[in-house]
Amino acid sequence: MSNNIFISFEFNRPDRTYDRVVHAVKSLSESWAEIHFAYWYVSTTMSARQVCDRLQSLIDESDKLIVADTTNNKIAWHNLGADAVRQLHERGF
Repeated sequence: MSNNIFISFEFNRPDRTYDRVVHAVKSLSESWAEIHFAYWYVSTTMSARQVCDRLQSLIDESDKLIVADTTNNKIAWHNLGADAVRQLHERGF
């Protein structure tokens, strides 16, 4: 069964190109859509954690990434701010 995955990422440095991350997002499935800059939809059998782990290996430690699986109501992230993480934990994520 495919999961509806939404991916958003933000680079800390403005000189970063995002081509390698976009290539990786597109390689997750043949069914994808760029919603707007650095925000993607992908239909894949991978979990939010699996997608996050794969993409995290391509970004710098200071970049931000969040992956939401809206099929299973799961979220995985990398380097979100403390307030965002606290709010997500308060809502059960």
